[in-house]
Amino acid sequence: MLSFVFRRLTFIIVVAIAIVFFVFLGMRMTRNSTAPRGDFRIASYAQTAVEDTERFLANAVQGDFGTVQLSRDRTVPVSQVLLDTYFKSMGLLITSLILSLTIGLIVGTIASLRQSSTASFVLLSATVIGISIPSFFVAMLLQVLTIKLVQRY
Repeated sequence: MLSFVFRRLTFIIVVAIAIVFFVFLGMRMTRNSTAPRGDFRIASYAQTAVEDTERFLANAVQGDFGTVQLSRDRTVPVSQVLLDTYFKSMGLLITSLILSLTIGLIVGTIASLRQSSTASFVLLSATVIGISIPSFFVAMLLQVLTIKLVQRY
């Protein structure tokens, strides 16, 4: 069991490093980067992307994820942006867990009490459709709902 967890954690770390590398490589290849011009000579930008990746990972281990430019004259540390959005994300997570638990218990209880009925079929079909809706679509609906609630009150 411990070896399985170790293999999974190693895989996660390797994938995260690969993602960071390919993001830096892609940014070097675009016209809006610090590269002289945008082209597809990957070998010429790979070394710079490796250096950028090493620098980023060395700083990330120390807790410095760099800065993000919010406007033309305003930059803030990425760690500050993460902290600002963390509590909002956790609030959405807890709300969605409570909501899904409540709805799941109610629908599951009704469907099990009325097996092989039209109500059971409709409830189970609705839950399958609800599970099939992509998460980003539901997140967008939650954001619109939040905006509407804030505007109302």
